[in-house]
This record gives sequence, structure tokens and C-alpha cells, in this order.
Amino acid sequence: MAITLKAIRQESYPASYTRGNTLYTNQQVITCRSCEWEGEGVSTVKAEVLGKDEELYMVELTVDEANDKITDYSCECEDSLIHKGMCSHCVAAALHYWRESILQEQKQKDIIGQAPEELPAGSGTRVSSPEITSLIYRYSMREKARFFQPSVAGKVELEPALKKYSQTWKLTLRIGMDYKYALKNIGDFLEAVENGEKVTYGKKLSFIHERSAFTPQAREFISFLERAYKDREELRTETYYYSGERYRSNPQELNLTEREAAEFFLLMRGKKCRLLDSAEGSSELSVVEGNPPLVIEITARDDGCFMVLPRLEVFSSDESLFVRMGEAVYCCSEDFARDMKEVCQYGNWRECAHLEIAVKDMNAFCSTIYPVLREHAEVKLQGDIGAYMPEEVQIRIYLDLEREKLTCRLESEYGDKSFNMLGAFSVEDMYRDIARESRAVYTARAYFDNTGDKKVLTLPVNQDDRVYQLLATGMDQLRQTGEVFVSENLKKLSVRRAPRVTVGITLSGDLLDLTLSSEKLPFGELEGLLQSYRQRKKYYRLKDGDFLRLEDNSVSALAEIMEGLSLDGRDLEAGSCRIPRYRAFYLDQVFREAKEGIEIQRSQSFKSMIRNMKSADDSDFEVPDHLKGTLRNYQKAGYRWLCTLEAMGFGGILADDMGLGKTIQMIAFLCARYEKEGDAAGAPSLIVCPASLVYNWEGELDRFAPQLRKKVLVGNREERKEIYDHYSEFQILITSYDILKRDVEDYRGLEFYCEVLDEAQYIKNHMTQAARAAKSVRAGVKFALTGTPIENRLSELWSIFDYLMPGILGKYSGFQKEYEIPIVQHSDKIAARRLQKMIKPFVMRRLKKDVLKELPDKIENVVYSRLQGEQERVYAANVQKLLSQLEQPSGTGSQGEKFQVLAQLTRLRQICCDPGLVYEDYKGESAKVDTCMELVDNAIEGGHKVLIFSQFTTMLDILKKRLKKKRISYHILTGSTKKEDRAELVKAFNKDAVPVFLISLKAGGTGLNLTAASIVIHFDPWWNIAAQNQATDRTHRIGQEETVTVFKLIAKDTVEEKILKLQEDKKLLSDQIISEHGVSVAAMSSEEIAGLLKEET
Repeated sequence: MAITLKAIRQESYPASYTRGNTLYTNQQVITCRSCEWEGEGVSTVKAEVLGKDEELYMVELTVDEANDKITDYSCECEDSLIHKGMCSHCVAAALHYWRESILQEQKQKDIIGQAPEELPAGSGTRVSSPEITSLIYRYSMREKARFFQPSVAGKVELEPALKKYSQTWKLTLRIGMDYKYALKNIGDFLEAVENGEKVTYGKKLSFIHERSAFTPQAREFISFLERAYKDREELRTETYYYSGERYRSNPQELNLTEREAAEFFLLMRGKKCRLLDSAEGSSELSVVEGNPPLVIEITARDDGCFMVLPRLEVFSSDESLFVRMGEAVYCCSEDFARDMKEVCQYGNWRECAHLEIAVKDMNAFCSTIYPVLREHAEVKLQGDIGAYMPEEVQIRIYLDLEREKLTCRLESEYGDKSFNMLGAFSVEDMYRDIARESRAVYTARAYFDNTGDKKVLTLPVNQDDRVYQLLATGMDQLRQTGEVFVSENLKKLSVRRAPRVTVGITLSGDLLDLTLSSEKLPFGELEGLLQSYRQRKKYYRLKDGDFLRLEDNSVSALAEIMEGLSLDGRDLEAGSCRIPRYRAFYLDQVFREAKEGIEIQRSQSFKSMIRNMKSADDSDFEVPDHLKGTLRNYQKAGYRWLCTLEAMGFGGILADDMGLGKTIQMIAFLCARYEKEGDAAGAPSLIVCPASLVYNWEGELDRFAPQLRKKVLVGNREERKEIYDHYSEFQILITSYDILKRDVEDYRGLEFYCEVLDEAQYIKNHMTQAARAAKSVRAGVKFALTGTPIENRLSELWSIFDYLMPGILGKYSGFQKEYEIPIVQHSDKIAARRLQKMIKPFVMRRLKKDVLKELPDKIENVVYSRLQGEQERVYAANVQKLLSQLEQPSGTGSQGEKFQVLAQLTRLRQICCDPGLVYEDYKGESAKVDTCMELVDNAIEGGHKVLIFSQFTTMLDILKKRLKKKRISYHILTGSTKKEDRAELVKAFNKDAVPVFLISLKAGGTGLNLTAASIVIHFDPWWNIAAQNQATDRTHRIGQEETVTVFKLIAKDTVEEKILKLQEDKKLLSDQIISEHGVSVAAMSSEEIAGLLKEET
């Protein structure tokens, strides 16, 4: 076994060790040889060390490895002749020998996995510091412990016991689990823990000393022991030169200092400890939380009295006081420790402490010490000491207002004697009740300042906070210590309760009329009152000097109204003002929380508007007859909420969780509008969404509202201009954010009935062109759809509301000052509640867990993408090539020809995914990849995990690159993944925070349990619908607690859309076309395949 670094440090001073470490690290140990002698475990080490003076020194060490000691050392240097301990050259040689021994052990045990000669020696380079080599060893042992001794993890106990010698406590320990072994050397034990060594104690206990192997309490003991040994090591270093000897003790015991004894008992609170006694055997010592039951005897005599304290043992640290009485150690309270520590010290270690009190000190004893003793102990009094007890004190406190300051004078009276309590005490005053007088003075000084005048305390009248505290709470506290007399001048200064306020609210067209009235509230001071409220003050100081309490309900409600509506005092000086009607719901919330001191008078029209909004779910808005689809109950509630907002002239955010059908709820709303009014409806509606979702909106409108006249704004500039010129011919226009900002000038003269922003987080930055363009569109009502109205900053919420109803959250600078900075930087709960009240009526958000009973186990959605640009041209060219091949006169119709056609179809499907699967030099975009990344972003922002399936492993490689670019972590499973790795990947995904799992459809379609995911994306459709369903079932299975949402990505007007239709069209489910497992391409004729392709061209 190699010697330890501790053995080297023990034989050297810190300065020598540091210099020697530098020599070793710089490879200045030129040669080092060792041989074993005098039996096993003792070696002679001879080395040549190049000193800092470039002289070569011969070093010789004798190393006792068995006992971890360096027993002898010598060097030719001058330091070695003058000073005790190893010189720097000896230290360098010892470190070199230590490292070689460690490496040899590692080689033998195969811990690191490399022999020393295989380690990169790097001729001429530095070697690792000994601390690094030690770390490698310890971490290796830690890993070994983790895998090879799980049975002891967190189970090894340390059982303490105490011995008593004279006035010293000695700590011993036993170690083990069910069976305990005596710990024979505490220092060696700590060394083993530090180095992660394996130690054998007996047949029933042998383990690697990693901290994780010990129980929590044992780990606390280890930390305690480490601190104690560190203190002793520092003491040894400091006294070495003077004593010439080392600090030595029985290695099985630790002599506790008073501070360490207190720390030990703190660890043992509520437990019992063995108490060893050589004469009487062992007993138990209980450590009790509480104060000791002291019994103090006081006997009166003619010449004074004497006091008898019980035998005690006292241990104290900076924070705690412990008192031992009999077989218990008491952990004392702070009050007991403060008042009784000095008294208890007199009973420390004594059989019985007899303390004499002379007659001349009896008055002082009875007025100062005796009351404290009675408070914390049982006092047995023999005789009468009443003659020495202080008279009942009368404390009088005089408060006055003199010019620019408040004054406080304190007097105490004992019969016919009166004293200034702020003056100094004399010996003759010792009979006074110092405890009561001190409490009164202490209380007064909490509100007043000391002055040069020993008779009075003062408080400047212009220090509003302190004056308010005195008037609001200080007076009552002073009255608890004595009788308070207040001058007539000071009585004029008071704290007023807030007067009753009447608030009236009336709906007047598009505005609200707000009126205030109060007999005693000065409206001219509302601005100052509001300023104090903003500063979170408890009061406002009126111009006449009085204080108005802001904690009262009427004032706080009034300030909340002014703050929330961004009103200042000038707005309400006349007692009334007009505000936008969208403030009605915020006011209603504030009114309902105001309980006392404020009277609310609501007009009937105001009540009606609030009632209609709150009962939106029970409104008369019927789902339109022409909607092709069935709304679930929560979707009907969302539809009615949209209709209610529109009827009142408000916009809103539909912020349902991903997969709950925000699109169909909005389509139902638009369908109802145009179904009700037909051609008289007038202006069309505009839907703005990411480019990847434009055709998905078109597809959903075709599916649920085919009767609506719609147009997608695509094509070149001239084609779009043609649509703008005839925009009134359509009911729905669909565009992307990119095209909207490019064509923003074309919208100047256009008016829309409704503007809808899908994925409204696209305008989260109000400074972007997309946000400005969306807000510039003129529409009667505006809505936003998003699953994440706030992604990173509150400014995102402000931007969306600035689009919906400009002004509802004020200007951004004001919003930042009033909400964003207080909430984000200061966690201001008041500002957060106010913001919530402001926006709550205009946001509807349901999570899947909220509507779980209404949801099917699995929600399936088809998301369309349209090929554009280079991808569209590549696809069209390959379609023509396959059509030409099919139109040629058929040959033998062999199986080989069918496989060629199948290969060409696969090629088309790959181009739909990404042309890069076919053409290595393709640098263009992929519509489906963009759409997929949109879905992944939204899923992650909503807190969901995602499975992405593709039958093309090379497609997964492309998705990997996009995920890396967006810094999204992922797992991946393909056919090349080892069987043993599959289970680990599944286990990791179900437990870790990685949000995406890329899976090859064939490799991961069966046999996996991935219930951590709630979103499934099928990147490409397969002919075999059963295989797709099996893949979906990786997450949609027993153990899944959430509804699973499935997205099928389809390239619109391509062979992918035809595959989807073949899967869904029951008319084609015949044996000739659909096999048991899906669409049989091999069974289709050339004409049928050509028909599929021609429909796409």
C-alpha cells in the first residue's frame, strides 16, 4: 500500500511542502530508486533532486508503508542541517515515490485502465500535480463503489460514545450496520474517507469509504471530526517550533474542547449517547431540547444570605449553551442562555456551589439577579428577604412636541423618591427595579434618539417614517412599560383612519364614467397619496401634518384603481374622469376585493356587461349549422367566449394547450359570422400565420368550412396585388408574417372584419417589422392564437395586447416601469396580481389536464406544407420523369419493372421530406423540416416531450443538424443502435429533461415504452398505416397519463397527400388495393399510379 500525502505533510512544514511540490511538478526529481528491506513494508528511497539553485542534491528516505510513516530522511542541503522536518528536496523525492506507488497500484487493480508506461509521459513536459493524481484515484474508487457496493449505500452508521476523565470528555466511535466494530484509529478513518479507500473491519464489514455509503447522521459526524482534526493540525503546525514535539493522543479517542462538546451535543439533539465509565460500565446520556430543571436554594441570614447551586456541567459555543444535569444534557433556549449562562458557570464541575451575598449587596442582588433566577429556575427560599426587595416602581413617560422635535422624558418613582431614568446609576440606587426600568428605556430608545442632554430623548418631526411608527405602534408599546403622558401639542398630531369613499361607475358608449366622492378625503392631495402607495408606504402625511393610514381598505382600493388605470391626482381632482370600457373588468375585480370603507355604485349597464362576460359559456351563441365537424364542450365554451368578446368590441388571446383545437374554435367563430350575415357581412377576415402553416389553415378551412370563400396570398408580387385589388370578393384571406410585412403598404386602404394571428408569439418583439405590420392592419376585432403568450419576457405579453387593444397595458415604457421591472426583478406580488386582473378576462387558456375527461386518448392532426422554390421544381421534374416512364409501352410487366416504379415513388417521397435525401449537393429549404421545427418549438414551450418518427434514417440525420443548430437536446434510435443501448435510451428519455427523441420507424416502431412523451410527429407517411399506429403506441399505451397528440406532416398536392387519402378512403379498402397491413403499391397498375401523379400536376 502506498504512503499517503498526509504522511508527507506530517514530516514537513507548510513552506517546505509547497516548495517541494513545485520541484516535483517541474520534474526536478532526476532519478529515484527504491528497495525493500527489514521485512515487508519498509523501503529505502534514494533520489537526485535538482534544486532551485540548479545544484544537484542527494536525498535518502526510509518509508514505512505498513504504518504510513516516513521514519527517516536526509539531504545534503543547508536547510536540512539547520531545521527539523523534511526539506523541499526530500518532499519532492517523497512525492515522486508516492506517485509511482499509486500508479503501480492502479496498474495492478486496473482502476484507471492504463499502465504507467502507457500514460502520456511527454518528454520535457510537466507531470500532473499530486493532488490531481489523488483526485483521479478517488474518483475511480467512487465509480467503483457506486457499482460494486450498492448494498451499503447510505446504511453505514457511526455510533458515538463518551468517556469522562477529570474535566475532559473523550469521544470514541463504533462503525457498522447491524453489527458494529470499534473504530481503532479516527485519523486513519478520516484519511480513508478523504481518499475513498477500501477498509476491512471484520468478516461483516468491508467497504469503500465513499461518503454516500454512510447514513446522513454519520456524514454529519464525519464533517464534525474533520473540523476537529483540522483544528488540531493547525495547532500542531503553529506550536511545532516551540515544543519540538507533536500533538499526540490515543488514536481511538478524540479529546473534546468545550466548543467541540457543545457542537457534538448539537448533533445529538433528541437522541441518546452511550456513556462509558471504567468503574460502573456504561449508561445512556440523553440530549434533551429544553432548559434544565434547576433548583436553587437561597437561605436568608442576619448578615445577608447564601445561595446553593446544583452540580452542573456547562458547554457553550458562540451559538448554543448546553447544561448537563445527571443523565441528561439540555440544549438551552436563547433566553435561558442569555440570562443564566454566567450563573450556571458557577456550578460547573462542582459538587455543590455555595455563594455568599453580603448584606450590603442584598438590595442590588434582589433587584437584578433574584428576578432572573425566579424566571428560569425553581427558587427555594428559607427565611425572609422582603426588606431588601425593591419597592414597587411607578414609571412615567412624558411625550411632547417642541418646535421641530418630539421629546421623551422618563421618570421612575419609589415612594417619595423620584429618579431620571436616563441618568447614570449609583451604588445607592441598586435597590431600584433595574429590570423594569431598563425595559422602558430600551423601548423608548427604539423610537427616540440619545442627545447630549442626559434628561431627554428626541425625534426630529420631519422624519416621517419614524414619527408614524411612534404614533401607530410606539405609543402602545410604551404604555406596556409605564404610564404615558402626551402634551396638548402632540395630541394635535395623529394617525387618521381613511375616510369612507364612494365610487360610481357608469357605461357610456365606448367609455366608462368614473366618479369619486368623500367628505373628508382631500382630492387635491391624491397625487401625493398615490406616490406614497407606490413606494409601499403604510401612510401618507397630509399637509396639516397628520398621517393618513394607507393600510385601510378604502385607501388601498382607491390607490389600486388609480395605479391600475394609470391615473394621477390631476385626473381625479374634479372627482370624475372617463376611461376606456375595456377597464370595466379590472374595476369589477378591484371593487369585489374592497370590503370596508368603500361604497361601490354600479350602473345597470355596467352590471349587464360584466354579467354577460362572466356567463359567456351560457350565452345564446349557437354553433353554426354549416360547420363540418363536432366541437367538444370545452371548444364550444371557447367559441362562445370569442363571440362574447366580439359582441362587446374586445379582442382576446385563445391560449389553449397544444393539440386542443384552437384552429377549429376560430373557424367556428368565423363560420358563424359569415353564416349569419351572408353577403351582407361586408369586409373579409385576415388570418396571419407562419409560412409553414399557411396551407394547413387552407386545409382546415376546406375540411370544416368549405363554403367560405377563401384565398391564400402566395405567388409573386403581381399575383398578390391582384388579390388585394379584389379582396372584397373573398371572406377569408390567409397570409404569412413574412408576406404581410413585405406587403404592408397594400393594406393601407383595406379594412377587415377580423384579424387573426396564429402563433402570435411571432410578434413578441414589438420592435420587429412583423409586429408593426400586424398591428397596422385595420380590423373591427382582433384575436391572437398561441399556446405560449409569454416565452421569456413580459414584454411579449405587452406586444400581443398592444395588437389586440392598444392602450390596455399603456405605453411600453410605462408597462416596463409599472409591471415588468417590479415583477421580474423584484418579484412584486402586488404588481403581478394587478396585471393578472387586467388581462384575465381577455385570455382563455385550458391545459390538457384541465379537459382530460372530454379528450379522447389520442388526438390526430394532419399538418400540411406546400413545396416551394427549388424543392417544388425538383419534385415536379421527378414527377414528369416517372410519368414518362409509365407512359412508355409496357414491357414484360415483370417484378423488376414494378420495383423500379416503387423506387421512383420512394424517391418522390424523399424529395417531399427533403431533396437532400436524394441530391447530396442540394442547398435549398425543406417545407416539411420548417413545419416540423415549428411544432417542436411549440411543444417544448408548452412543456411537452416529442417523438419524431421517420422511415428514412438519413432524414433523422438532417433533423439532428437542425436540432443542434437550435440548441435542442435529443436522443436518437435507429437500426444501428445496439440492443443494450436501446433500453438505456428509453429509460433516459422517460426520466431526463431531453425533449426530443428521433426514432427510425422500423427500428423503434415496436417494443418501446416512451410514455414521457405526449406529442408524436410522423414526419413522412408510410404505405403501411398499421406500422404508423404501432409507432404512435410507443407513447399511447398503459402508463400514459396525458392525452397523446399526433401530427402527420404531409406535403400538399404531392404523392404524400395521395397516400393519406388512400389510407382514409374506405371506398378503396378492397383486397386489390389495401392489404391487411396497408396500401399495396405492388398491386396497383401503372395507370393507377400515373393517375395519382397526374392529379398532383
